[in-house]
Amino acid sequence: MAIDVYFNDIHKVIIEQIKHAQQEILIAVAWLKDRDIYQALIERAQQKIKIEIILANHEFNKNNDYSDTALKKLINLGSEIFYIGENGDHRRSNLMHHKFCIIDKNTVINGSYNWTFKARYNHENIMLAKNETEFSNKFLQEFEKIRPNSQLKINEHNQLIKVDIQAIVAKFSQLNSATEVNNTTSANICDVNDTIAKFNF
Repeated sequence: MAIDVYFNDIHKVIIEQIKHAQQEILIAVAWLKDRDIYQALIERAQQKIKIEIILANHEFNKNNDYSDTALKKLINLGSEIFYIGENGDHRRSNLMHHKFCIIDKNTVINGSYNWTFKARYNHENIMLAKNETEFSNKFLQEFEKIRPNSQLKINEHNQLIKVDIQAIVAKFSQLNSATEVNNTTSANICDVNDTIAKFNF
């Protein structure tokens, strides 16, 4: 296993690894507010690289116009964005404080570094590990474990909202089954299709 540790210019290391992604980028970070990192992600999404991002459902990720715009661009390019944690959801009541990224199931970036512009001026670190399947798999398992059901989607008012994809698909499947058995009206199924289409699926 090849391991490097970085204490300086960490954002540049992260961006360089993002640029080398060939298939997918999976990110679980509490906060993401770095324009250059966002831009690198947008460029990879434009090249059809699969991107999934789990962020803390925290005002820090929401009170920034650039972050809002960047997330919308990523969603429109096919990326999947998730907010984790919400009021009343006791399973997710603790803050998701991870700062890791898995690239092509082969490269792991992990450390204290928050993916924010301010973090560039903190005393931070990251570890970069490559070519160790067992090590990467542990982070992949954690990513799968914490991935929420609700994705961020863009509604008809160009606002980011949380949508429970599984619930919509389940409802659609339920209506399809009901159609076969009970000849459910096509209007009901159209309602589900309209709901899915409305959120840029």
